Amino acid sequence: MDDFHYSSEAENVLSLFYQAEVMVYVEGDDDICFWETIFNKSSSLKVEVQDVGGCEELKKFITRLLEEDLQVIVACDSDLTCFKEQQMSDSRIIRTPGYSIENTFICLDGVYKAIKTLGKIPKKIMDTIDLEAWNDDFYNKLEPLIKFDIYNFINDKGVSVIGDNADRFMKSKKSNIICSEKISNFISQLNEKFEGADLSEVEKLITEKEIDLRSWLRGHFLFSAIHRLISTITEKYGKGISLSHEALYSNLINTFESNFTEQHPEFNYYKDRITAISL
Repeated sequence: MDDFHYSSEAENVLSLFYQAEVMVYVEGDDDICFWETIFNKSSSLKVEVQDVGGCEELKKFITRLLEEDLQVIVACDSDLTCFKEQQMSDSRIIRTPGYSIENTFICLDGVYKAIKTLGKIPKKIMDTIDLEAWNDDFYNKLEPLIKFDIYNFINDKGVSVIGDNADRFMKSKKSNIICSEKISNFISQLNEKFEGADLSEVEKLITEKEIDLRSWLRGHFLFSAIHRLISTITEKYGKGISLSHEALYSNLINTFESNFTEQHPEFNYYKDRITAISL
């Protein structure tokens, strides 16, 4: 949206132009398909989803929503805001239950289907690939870093803990396995930067809020790891592919759209949040 924006009066009737009941604003164009699926599958609300052109623009829009009482919805990533008390709370602001949309739409079923179809790998070979074991190993090794990421956020340290790319923590350029030694060395560096981090506050929050740490891994980091996983497996067992991030996103989102039913573990979370919206 850049610097242009409608007046509050215009915003509150803009949905009529799109023959929708309400406008839903999201951060970027990658978010549109995801949130359309969320609203279409978990509510009867007819919405028009549009992106505002970035994180900072969305923050400005949230401020406008609250100050001008806009009759619109903002749908966004939670990031790590729930770990601080100053999170803006309003029924018109719908946040993901984990760090980002990637933590919701990326699942092992989607990864399995992407590997099988993109790599044209037969089922008998797919049955030998243990994605569950990879997943457990991946998160078990990264959970200490997720705690440091939360600590960094709570204490405003301004240190890049996990980042957006998983490549630097892989065992090699052609591996999809997280290297324990690289993680351990990086944690030592973090302890030096933090002058000895006391994670007890983080541990307390995890217990009190019954937090599943796996849901709070940064979305871009997770996506890059899945991209590496799919690329390396298809190269090893099937048809080597040049997989763009856009192609992988489309593939995973399509599977998510099919899988997002009442049986999905986060279906009720989104349904309850949308049902509670007061306009």
